[in-house]
Amino acid sequence: MSEYKTKAIIFDFFEVLFLNASGYFFKKYIGGDEEMFKRFVAVNNASDRGELDYEQRIQALADVVGKSYDFVHENLYKDLHRNEELFNFIGELKSQYKIGLLSNTGAGSAEQFFPKEEAEKYFDDIVLSYEVNLVKPDPAIFTFAAERLGVKPSQCIFVDDSAKNCEAAKSTGMRAIVYTDFNTFKQEIEGML
Repeated sequence: MSEYKTKAIIFDFFEVLFLNASGYFFKKYIGGDEEMFKRFVAVNNASDRGELDYEQRIQALADVVGKSYDFVHENLYKDLHRNEELFNFIGELKSQYKIGLLSNTGAGSAEQFFPKEEAEKYFDDIVLSYEVNLVKPDPAIFTFAAERLGVKPSQCIFVDDSAKNCEAAKSTGMRAIVYTDFNTFKQEIEGML
């Protein structure tokens, strides 16, 4: 029974802990060019894999969308904001569960909004894709995140805004919640704990 008892909850960063990430930038400033959006996503994916540093990523995104480096740098995360309800809830959960952060992100992205000291207040461990050369939905990154928390995947609940990533987490034995909004999430997780 203890093999399946929840011991850890692992959260995604963008569109879960912090809302209105780079996809929001594209929709707000660029619009509906599907081919351009695919190239935009490809640059972000390369950054997530650690193939581009922050400056290279910003320049590549600027090239894709036809804007200046400064415009992209200043506006990419301009509308990003903390999901305060979720952070408060994590503060409550932390006394009973290990809390992890698992994000597909490139160098310099998450860190600029979440100083290390603050991250340590909320999370027992942080796995950033560019640091470990693994990217969601690769099942190996979920297993790795569980191992770093000292638990089995079957003892974890993973929370992400991507159904594809949640399915990959489930393939390792984790339970998963597709995050849409705080109230729905809270109801779902309380039913799982």
